[in-house]
Amino acid sequence: FKERVTQIEQKAIDFLDRAFQNLRSAEGAFKLLQNFRNIESRAAINKKMAEKFSDILTRYGHEVRQFQEIFRNNKDYPPISKSCPPTAGAIIWARSIFHRAKRPVLSFKTMPHLLQQPEGQFACKEYVELGKEILDYEQRQFEAFQTTAEELAVQLLKNNILVEVVDPKTKKKTYGVNFAKELQLLIREAKYLDQLRGFDLPHTVLNVALQQEKYKQYVEQLELLIDAYNDAVGDLTPVQQKLLQKQIVELDKCLQPGLSPLNWNSLGINDFIEEGKAGIHRFRSYRVSVEKGEERIQSMVTAIEEAVLVRPFDWKRTDVMDQMEFYEYFERYRVQQVEELVKKYEAIGPFLENIEQRTAESKTCMAPSMVEYYHYWERRVFNAITTMLLRAMSTFQTLFSASERRRPPLLRVKADCNGPDIDDNALQSVFRLITKLLKNILNSAHSFVRWMDGTCRPVPNQTQNEEDQQQLFTFYRDVKDNPALIEMTMNIQSSIQKIFSIINKFLRRWKRYDDRWKLWSGKQELEKVKDRRPPFVYFDVHICVYKGLADNLSEFKPEKDIGFVRIDSTAILSAIRQQAMGWVADYGDILRQLAYKDLTKIKAEMEDFRDQVREPPDSLDKLKDILSIISQILAVSMDMELRMQDVRERYRTLTLYNCAYDQQELDDANDLPLQWTALKEEALTKDRRMVKVKERFANVTQEQVAEFSENCKELAKQFKHEGPGAADIELEEGAELMKKYDIDVRQYQKRREELVKAQTLFNLPVQPYPELLQLEKDLRLLQQVYKVYLDHSAMVNDFSNGLWTKFDIGALTKGAEDFDKLVRKMPKETKEIGELPTFHKLEEVITSFKTAVPLIQQLKSDAIGKTHWEELMKIAKVESGDFDLKKMTLNAVFTMQLHRFPDDVNEIVVTAVNEQKIEAELGKIESGWRQMSFLPNGMRAYKGDAQNPRAWTLLPMEEMKQMLDDHVLTLQSMSSSKYAAKLLDTIKRWEKNLSTVSEVTDAWMVMQRKWMYLESIFLDSDDIRLQLPEEAKKFDRSDKNFRKIMQSTKDTPMVLQACCQEGRLEEFKGLTADFDRIQKSLTDYLDTKRSAFPRFYLISDDELLSILGTSDPQAVQPHMLKLFDNCKELEFSRGRTVIGMYSDEGEHFRFHAPQKAEGAVEDWMRAIDEAMQDTLQRISKAAVYSYASQERMPWLQGFIGMAAILGTQIWWTWAVEDAFRKVAEGSKNAMKDELKKENEQVNDLIDLVRQNINKLQRKKVNTLIILDVHARDIVDRFVRDSILSKEEFAWESQLRFYWDRKMDDVIIRQCTGSLVYCYEYQGLNGRLVITPLTDRCVMTMTTAL
Repeated sequence: FKERVTQIEQKAIDFLDRAFQNLRSAEGAFKLLQNFRNIESRAAINKKMAEKFSDILTRYGHEVRQFQEIFRNNKDYPPISKSCPPTAGAIIWARSIFHRAKRPVLSFKTMPHLLQQPEGQFACKEYVELGKEILDYEQRQFEAFQTTAEELAVQLLKNNILVEVVDPKTKKKTYGVNFAKELQLLIREAKYLDQLRGFDLPHTVLNVALQQEKYKQYVEQLELLIDAYNDAVGDLTPVQQKLLQKQIVELDKCLQPGLSPLNWNSLGINDFIEEGKAGIHRFRSYRVSVEKGEERIQSMVTAIEEAVLVRPFDWKRTDVMDQMEFYEYFERYRVQQVEELVKKYEAIGPFLENIEQRTAESKTCMAPSMVEYYHYWERRVFNAITTMLLRAMSTFQTLFSASERRRPPLLRVKADCNGPDIDDNALQSVFRLITKLLKNILNSAHSFVRWMDGTCRPVPNQTQNEEDQQQLFTFYRDVKDNPALIEMTMNIQSSIQKIFSIINKFLRRWKRYDDRWKLWSGKQELEKVKDRRPPFVYFDVHICVYKGLADNLSEFKPEKDIGFVRIDSTAILSAIRQQAMGWVADYGDILRQLAYKDLTKIKAEMEDFRDQVREPPDSLDKLKDILSIISQILAVSMDMELRMQDVRERYRTLTLYNCAYDQQELDDANDLPLQWTALKEEALTKDRRMVKVKERFANVTQEQVAEFSENCKELAKQFKHEGPGAADIELEEGAELMKKYDIDVRQYQKRREELVKAQTLFNLPVQPYPELLQLEKDLRLLQQVYKVYLDHSAMVNDFSNGLWTKFDIGALTKGAEDFDKLVRKMPKETKEIGELPTFHKLEEVITSFKTAVPLIQQLKSDAIGKTHWEELMKIAKVESGDFDLKKMTLNAVFTMQLHRFPDDVNEIVVTAVNEQKIEAELGKIESGWRQMSFLPNGMRAYKGDAQNPRAWTLLPMEEMKQMLDDHVLTLQSMSSSKYAAKLLDTIKRWEKNLSTVSEVTDAWMVMQRKWMYLESIFLDSDDIRLQLPEEAKKFDRSDKNFRKIMQSTKDTPMVLQACCQEGRLEEFKGLTADFDRIQKSLTDYLDTKRSAFPRFYLISDDELLSILGTSDPQAVQPHMLKLFDNCKELEFSRGRTVIGMYSDEGEHFRFHAPQKAEGAVEDWMRAIDEAMQDTLQRISKAAVYSYASQERMPWLQGFIGMAAILGTQIWWTWAVEDAFRKVAEGSKNAMKDELKKENEQVNDLIDLVRQNINKLQRKKVNTLIILDVHARDIVDRFVRDSILSKEEFAWESQLRFYWDRKMDDVIIRQCTGSLVYCYEYQGLNGRLVITPLTDRCVMTMTTAL
């Protein structure tokens, strides 16, 4: 048992060792041992546990060092809880570390002997050091907070409760609650620090923290107020904003105190919130009233916008309207709709009048504040009308669309024809009606009369004179130019054109009957048909076709739907059928005529044959004739039978198609074959009876043939060696031979025909005569060559005999090219021609002439004159004699043979062309300047009507100057050309003339400007003439000369004549010098006036002359603002006495002593200047001396602005220095009291400016607010920076005003500068906000002065 107990003890001891090797916390281990102490155990175990207390102390020392390390590492950037502010969070974090170290020590104190151990003392020492370090850290954190907290709280509480912000989405101005996040953080810090205890919070900070709920309520109420403001104003349209601008301004005035002066210290925040809510409620009532009116107007505008001007078409109707019914169907509906819409449009005006009454408190329909609003609704109406018209046009576009083919047609059009042409009058009428419908849609805008500019009143009827018709100013002028409407109109017309093009294409199908069968246009061909005598088949075919054409037309449907149109072609079908049957009758009549003519001819031929056959053969010629007739009868037998058959067929065709003819003609045609058979039998019988006679005459014929053959051979031999194709024969001689051989060949051909005919009659073989055939062939080839030669010679002779100045070089060139092409083409068409020597001669002639043509073309230039031709004759070594270019012919040019000298000729031509260009340019210049006149656009009447002006003056005439510069440059370029040698004198003369014109016009304008300046002085002002008599006399002389010159120019206005007169430039320069001397004297005179009254330096010479040039003292009034700082005009009593001044703003004061405006103007103006300063000094003195004895607001309203401002500045200077005195005497709050008083004064001014005061008082108070705010800021800075003496630079550097009793005047001091107040009347010209930069600028200027 003991051994077992010993083992358990050892295991417990081992367990304790293992447990204490991994201690997590000294505090936990200590509590564990404390618990074990209360349990009875073995002595060995208790002893072991007692030893572990030392380990716990060692562990605690380690933990303290860990805490110290954590603290030191994180104290600069402590880990703060999310909800904690920075300072309190850092302190809480530090205390949490200290508390973790403190808890074990408190436990250890239950066993005091433990802390007496060395480990315990060491641990306690480290604990104490950590505690001191943490305590010091807390103190530093709090001091840092305390240093800035109070000042920050005061500063942030001075923030205005509202601030202007810009909404980032809408970019509109709105308001925001200006409760700084820093102030919220400050309140949280104070609350946490107060809860932590041990910190003496500043009273101001603690007070702010205690009022957290109040500020929270303020912020919530202000946010609700701003939300209400944004809800009322934020979603206003731009036009509503402008309309309600006055109400918005009033609403902003309700919120203005939130921007200034209310801050978080103010007591009137609740009142401000209530006033803001009331203001928003008032604004909402205005807005609701306006929006109700807008809803009614919108409904009318929407009615216009959604109006349907095009009547919906009834697609179920069975009948199709004609064009007029179609027009009335749509037009009546449109007129009715427009009348109703006009009534709605006219009702818009009264609603706008109601809105005007509500917002502008007037019922004029022309309130200036609603101009933009009127424009807005007028634009809306314009857009609505445009949309209405676009919808109407879109409906028409759908109705007339070419793609909508499934719909029934809208209207019926009856097509007709006028002869072969389709009558398109019906289509044009439809197009005109549709165009009129479209135009009427646009003209609907005429019914809506525009409003007068800036009103909602309709524009009255406009008339130019009594005879003109009244014109309405409507929306049509603007709508008609709308691109979308124009485009839709064009699209509709395009769609209609497409459908009409299809209709035209359809109607042109009927025209094909005329194009193909010439139903109308081919009648004239019938006469030609008679002459052509076509076979009967031709007539059979044509009559059959036309008959079939007339029959087939009955199969066509007369009506066809194309797009929105139903085409009725009944009239066209009837006309084509009628015309086709007419052709059947015409062809039948011609066929009958031709058949009858052939019938008659055949009968006549048969009778003629019969008579000739019956003649007796008494001689060889008669025998030949009889045999010829018999042969002819037998030869034409087959042809005659065909002819007879053709006649019979013609009559059969006429019978087949029921054409008119005589029955006797048909019987004669059928009897023809019997008569022809009888004639042939009779001819054959006659031939058999003449056999012996034929044998005798055959031998004679053979002898004649042999003789003719020998003659042909001899002619061919002669033609080859001596004819026109021989190599040694020239073309001109060959042309004569061609005539001879042509006659010979014709005679031989005739003889050959006689012999061949005889051989044929006697049944002899026909002789071919090959020599004659070859001769004929060669002669035909030569005829082609000689024909070209003769034509070319004729052309050359025609041109050669013509005058050189009149012949057409273009025709000559074309003729040469045509002959050259013809000659080159001949060998290609007939190869044998190219082998002829005669053809090569022709080629040489044609080519030689063509090469000479370009040279002639060059010489034909208009630039070539008589002198150039004389040079050409000299080159060609031809005597010129009495050369006359007008009588010279082209033949004379050919005689010169100038093609031998191409380079020389080219040089002369180039020179002539360039000389001609120069002459042309010179001609333009001369023509332009000979016609250049100062009238009608270069002169004008000066002062007076055009009939009796004071004088005439020149206008600048920039176009003339530009032309002058251009022509001078052109002349300079000409003079440098090598081709200008002959014209150099003329060029130099014009250069001199134009240079003179330039110099004279420049001098003229200078002289004129000076005359116009002096004329208005000396002739319009008698006073100036009296004061400057010598100069006036000089000017009169110069003026007389000037007027004389200008009148002369008016009478003779040609520029060259006026400018190039002898001595004209010197005359102008002399007059200019005279004017300069007069002006110099005038300037000296004005300088004496300015020296006497220096303020005259502030106005120009003209303005000063306007004052000096009259004895009326009122002449200074327009220039008073330039002469004085803010004096708009002087106040005159009856007579010429000045009693006071008015500022530009309308403020007024009376002089202490009235001043007489008599004598020299500089004298009485100087007296007025002195009276102004004296009066203002007296007023200022009275203001300063009465300031202390009156309340500030009544005192302020009792003096003019300048005196009130000066008195305020003087007394402010005294008050601040008095505060410095009190501080020196021991009153530490003297400066704070002064600051408080000045804040009250500013608030009083703010209250005053919000009251119903006049405009002048308001300007005065506004200026005083700016100065008082600046003065308050200076005192506030003195309080903040502890400025306690008036000797400190912070006060010395301020602009200070004193009333010096010794001088009895105002002294201004700043730094080392000291200035006397000037008493220049300032009126109520206002002040800019005074910034630090302003102070620095003022100090710089006063120091410099």
